[in-house]
Amino acid sequence: MDSARMRFTGGVVAVSLALSLAGCGKAPVKSKTVQGPAPGGSLSLAPGINPGEPLCEDDLNDVIMISPLTLPSGVDTPPGCRLGFAVGRANTILKTEDGGATWRRMTPRAPKGADFVEVTFTSSSNGWAVSSGTLLHTSDAGEHWNPVPQLPGNFYYYGSGSGTATSYHQMQPATYGNRIYRTGHDGRQWTALAAPLPRNDYQSMFFLDDQRGWVTGRKGGLALTTDGGATWLKADIPGGGNLEQIQFLTPACGWARSVREHCGGPWSSRDGGVTWKALDAKVPSTWTIEDMQWISESTGVLLLLRGDSSVITLTTDGGSTWQELGICPPDVKSLTMPSPGEVLAVGARGRLYRLSLPKPVMVKIPTPGTLPT
Repeated sequence: MDSARMRFTGGVVAVSLALSLAGCGKAPVKSKTVQGPAPGGSLSLAPGINPGEPLCEDDLNDVIMISPLTLPSGVDTPPGCRLGFAVGRANTILKTEDGGATWRRMTPRAPKGADFVEVTFTSSSNGWAVSSGTLLHTSDAGEHWNPVPQLPGNFYYYGSGSGTATSYHQMQPATYGNRIYRTGHDGRQWTALAAPLPRNDYQSMFFLDDQRGWVTGRKGGLALTTDGGATWLKADIPGGGNLEQIQFLTPACGWARSVREHCGGPWSSRDGGVTWKALDAKVPSTWTIEDMQWISESTGVLLLLRGDSSVITLTTDGGSTWQELGICPPDVKSLTMPSPGEVLAVGARGRLYRLSLPKPVMVKIPTPGTLPT
């Protein structure tokens, strides 16, 4: 999942089971929608498993719906925004302007083309799609995607990216380098952060703003900066496992996710990432934690893989208790929670999965720098 997702602008949101996503103020696009296999396709699913909706024939790796919960803090969402994007194999970038009812392919399909694994938006107009060998940028809400200029130094492969209200950060894959590069919204000029990372095997990062950032990696590896990368403090998590995702809602409140070798759930910090404790989500050691998103200190979702299926679970009490929202096939890759009432996920064979909370949830959306409840 994209690392720039989950910020807030102020207010209170309450939604019901019958939630529908809002619109970006544009008339519906009258172009050919993406056609996938017939509903159900060739899937053979056990009763109770969500078969999903086919969007295309290629595997999808990441999805984002533009909302106040998925844009950086301080960025306004256009009234009634219904934009969303999904990316994946074969040079696939899909766009919806009606909350996911219909989708368009924005890049030509290429069976041997880029395998996009991450999509990030820093505003409703500016976005980034990342594959190992390609970094594309859009400045017109995903209508056109263009490769960015070659980054400085020996930068040939792309790893995790993270956006803020004013900039976008890019790192290389684990073991390929120990520098992070920053650019403005246009992606034309890139500058390396002043200090190198303590290690060269970090594989994910998250920047809350241009001063505060975190990186995670193997064997519980974690480091943080509070001065825009001028210095880095190592804050490894003993027994943290392979940390593949990190997210902060405020300078103090954050979570980290290990895929395997976890302690039954994600890790939680309340002091800016200096110390961490494991949340007990009752995840068996044989299961993997594939994705997560938190929209407040109390409310978050996990995507779990248990071998024969994927399970999406929800907490509304900060991780003390968890409830199952739905079961999907075992090849779901990523989820997004664009509102407190709905979760969308994508996976193999171009499928989209929708899940609604079993009852309305009230979430206070704080102003930047305050802790959500």
